[in-house]
Amino acid sequence: MLASLIVPVSHGATIIVCHPDYFDSGECDYDSIQDAINASSSGDTIEVRGYTEDDWYEESIIVTGSHSGIIIKGVKDLAYGTAYPQILPPTAATPVPAVVLDRSCTFKNFHISRDTGEKYLNDGICVTSPSIVKNCDVENQRYGVVSPCASNPDNDDPPVIDLCELHGNQYGYVSGETEQILQYCSVHGNTSCGVKLSVGSCARIFSNAISSNEGHGILIEADDDNNGFAEISNNHIEENDSDGIYIDKSTGSQALMPVIRDNMIGGNGGYGVNCSVQNSGCYPTLRYNNVYSNSSGAYHNTPTGDSTRAVHSYTDGTTCVDAGSLTLEPGESWCGSGGADTGILDLGGHTVLVGPMAPESLSAREESPGLTLSWTAPSLNQDGSPADDIAHYIVVCSTVFGEQIARRLTGAAHWTFTDLPNSGTVVLSVQAVNSLGVGGETATLNVSL
Repeated sequence: MLASLIVPVSHGATIIVCHPDYFDSGECDYDSIQDAINASSSGDTIEVRGYTEDDWYEESIIVTGSHSGIIIKGVKDLAYGTAYPQILPPTAATPVPAVVLDRSCTFKNFHISRDTGEKYLNDGICVTSPSIVKNCDVENQRYGVVSPCASNPDNDDPPVIDLCELHGNQYGYVSGETEQILQYCSVHGNTSCGVKLSVGSCARIFSNAISSNEGHGILIEADDDNNGFAEISNNHIEENDSDGIYIDKSTGSQALMPVIRDNMIGGNGGYGVNCSVQNSGCYPTLRYNNVYSNSSGAYHNTPTGDSTRAVHSYTDGTTCVDAGSLTLEPGESWCGSGGADTGILDLGGHTVLVGPMAPESLSAREESPGLTLSWTAPSLNQDGSPADDIAHYIVVCSTVFGEQIARRLTGAAHWTFTDLPNSGTVVLSVQAVNSLGVGGETATLNVSL
């Protein structure tokens, strides 16, 4: 355990943005968010002040070029109101995003909206870089958050959409083909679907509430020779008007193979999980889901050329339980005939052990330009089998009160944080992930900055 550690992190300038109606040259640097971005350098923090619910920054903003590595955060100016800053983008003949993050940065604590009479005239946040979007409320846009192809020269990290509310949009969240993370978000009341994973998405959809959308909860859609390897886990996918998860592929020779595990999928107007794949096959891995009370049934498969493999999927034992060997032929659906696989599933409520054991020997050291963590890879899975296929690690930094500061994915057994707070104590943990799932956390490591 480290008792104290001084971390030499390079912290840039703090730039204050105030709404034009509240601008005070003695306190404020700019009255435009974009002007502040244009004046910033890597490492700077831009604080955008929010006032009342009637005060809007009427502009679109973009982060490009040399502004990589900045933090743009909304703060409440409690002297005037209790609202986070609100962005109202200008209208255009073709929908344009209110916010474009084209270089990696952190963007948090903003409200992006339009009047209900002007819905879908813009996109909310467009992420084309490995950026972090946190604690944002996006409504009445065409796409709440869209991440069409999030890769650029900055680094290979995925973008992370964290703790956001995406509601009243046409689509809540839309991803492209690269690895992306949507976690701890509320995606509800969108008119087409809650989450759309397109062109062979490798998105990771973790621990979200995806509910009461007017179409599907999650739509996995691919064409041509793209195959989808999305991971959908630990979500509540409930009360959507159509299917909980709809998997659709009309052309191409590559099969769709998402992993769908540990979800609550219930009360949807269609099927819990519905495959509609032509020619190439629909092969989701379905594990440990609770699928209940969906109007059309639990699972359905309607391809013209292949079958669906449902692996170790279960509900509460009363609706649909797959013992691991069931295969759906084209046009078939199944429910209630599989029985329990007692080697994998305990319907008595006992813990099912999957995924790797916790990484060991987590340590931290001062290393320019920040704090470097290292650990030892686990050798076993929680069921005692060899853990010889570690895909990546999830590295989390939180406050002592449990608020997540940063969450990163890495393929190596080490990570360097360069954007931690100036002072205080942070709590660090690491999880290993392989084909069985997310493993156990390490014992937490507290570090004083």
